[in-house]
Amino acid sequence: TISGSKIQLTDTSQDRETGSAWYVAPVDVQGFTTNFTLQFPTVQAAPLGGTTFTIPNQPPASSDTGDLLAVSGGPYDVGGVSGTMGYSQTLSSVAIKFDLSNNTTGVLTDGAAPSTQRTPMTGINLNSGHPMDVLLTYSGTTLSFSITDSVTHANFTTNFYNVNIPSS
Repeated sequence: TISGSKIQLTDTSQDRETGSAWYVAPVDVQGFTTNFTLQFPTVQAAPLGGTTFTIPNQPPASSDTGDLLAVSGGPYDVGGVSGTMGYSQTLSSVAIKFDLSNNTTGVLTDGAAPSTQRTPMTGINLNSGHPMDVLLTYSGTTLSFSITDSVTHANFTTNFYNVNIPSS
C-alpha cells in the first residue's frame, strides 16, 4: 500500500509475506547519494526476515509472474525461496540487505543468498520497531552505508569496497 511518501510492502498481520516496490525509470548508477527511512514492525515470533535495497540491471518491467523464475526488474516476487528476502536469484544486480534474523547488513551481487554476507550492525536493533534513517552513497567503487535509529540516535556506518554497480 502507498500512503503519501510511505510504502508498506507487506501486511504485518500475515506470515511469510513478500512484497516489492520498483522505480521503473532507468537511473544513472555511476555515482549517487540516496536516503530513505526503513521501519520494521516489532517482531513477535519467527520466522524473521528482512529486506534489500536492490539495484537491478534489467528491463524495468518483467512479465514473469513465476515464483522460481529469476527475472528481476519487475513488480513480481523473485526468488520465491524462504529466507531470501525476495532477492535471491535476482541476476545482474547489487543489493544491500537489512537482515532481521541476525541484525546484519551486507552487499549482495547477482542474486547471492542473503546469508552469504553478515556484517553485524553494532548499536542498531532492526527489531526495535523504530524508524531507521538510511544513507547510501556510491562513488564508483565504494558503497558507503550509514543507518541511524531515529529514536535512540544510535548509528552504524560502514563502507563496502570494490563494488561495481554499473557492470552488475
